[in-house]
Amino acid sequence: MLRYLAVRLLSAFPALLLGLIGLFVFRLLPSQSVWEERIDLLALEGGSYNAQRILQEKIRIRKELGLDLPVFYLSLQSAALPAALPPGMPDVQKEWVKKICLLTGQSDKALQLVSALQAQSFAAWVVEDDELTWERVRSSVSGNDSAASSEILSLVNELEASSQQWRAYLPAVYWNDSGNQFHLWFSQLLRGDLGVSWKNRERVLDVIGRALSNTIVFTVPAIILIFLSAYWLVIGLSQLGARAKALADQVIYFFDLVPLFGWALLAMILFASGSVFSWFPSHISASSLNGLSFLSRSFWPYVLPVAILWISTLPYITKHIDNAFQKSADLPFVFMARARGLSEHVIKKRYRLRYSLLPAITLFGEYLLAVVSGALVVEVLFSIQGVGMLLTQSVGAQDYPVVTGIILLLIMVRMLSYLITDVLYYWFDPRIRLSNQ
Repeated sequence: MLRYLAVRLLSAFPALLLGLIGLFVFRLLPSQSVWEERIDLLALEGGSYNAQRILQEKIRIRKELGLDLPVFYLSLQSAALPAALPPGMPDVQKEWVKKICLLTGQSDKALQLVSALQAQSFAAWVVEDDELTWERVRSSVSGNDSAASSEILSLVNELEASSQQWRAYLPAVYWNDSGNQFHLWFSQLLRGDLGVSWKNRERVLDVIGRALSNTIVFTVPAIILIFLSAYWLVIGLSQLGARAKALADQVIYFFDLVPLFGWALLAMILFASGSVFSWFPSHISASSLNGLSFLSRSFWPYVLPVAILWISTLPYITKHIDNAFQKSADLPFVFMARARGLSEHVIKKRYRLRYSLLPAITLFGEYLLAVVSGALVVEVLFSIQGVGMLLTQSVGAQDYPVVTGIILLLIMVRMLSYLITDVLYYWFDPRIRLSNQ
């Protein structure tokens, strides 16, 4: 058994690795929320729009979040840029140096100018949003000490005369070793660290953990109730007559046609809006969902969310189990059980129903994801601060570390469902045990 599960886990590793690389792409998307709130405060500082301070703050936040590092082990950038900038240089000056290198097309000579500027302790190192030009360089140098600026101006003139700006458009491949965003992100991931939320600067694990506890409150009871109800419902259907069974099948098909959103709206209108009944709350506040302490609280507010997930998923699962149950009546192992003198009740519960659960086990991962996706609708309608609501808010706020963490959680849930399916198949189907031996 353990060997079988180990092989299954190893076979899923390449797909998981590709999925992680795909998730990393989210970090490359631009996000205004990274600096939006802080930048708004700086823009109003002193009653005027402080562009220089805003740009410095952008650089600082990008460095704080590691967004200033190369993306991958190999990076493609302009051949005019140096492989590494002088250590200890302020971040604002690094941006200026990059613009000088792109302007000259010669990184070595541009770094000579930088060394001369550092030696003279020039205060004209500014990074502007506009494109850097030779006129801007001369004007900044001329504003300093005249004796020093004449020496620097000669270097500027020499650089302009020998400029190879066309090199700025040539690509070059650089090896970044471990100093890249993917290496840091993946190493943090192996340590169980998903990074920091760009929106509120909290640890992503803490943010998702709070939301996950709020989702577990009603999804886990719903999943348990769905499968137990389907099991006993199929047993009850097997004891009906032909006409009653046909009528029950039509009712199940009708219930299956109604989407989850329809059941949710109907339940809200009938039982939570006050128009008909007001038995359940229409809004479940975050204060009533304090982690897993719901076990010590009243479960009444969660009855309606659980019922919505239950009634929207139960017919689909029941159909699969019941169809397999009806087909199992003429299988050889049923004739063998009858030949041994076993009662029909024992045959139904011990043999036919066990065989009928195999299709439901096969689609267990699909059922689980259907419940998770249905939880998103329920959370929005009842204002539950769960994983679905968090995903919606994070996408709107462009908080990609949280979005990446939630998608990774869904991938792990999907892999866990496959593992549970294999374990259940090993338990319910003796043919797998024999083939494994």
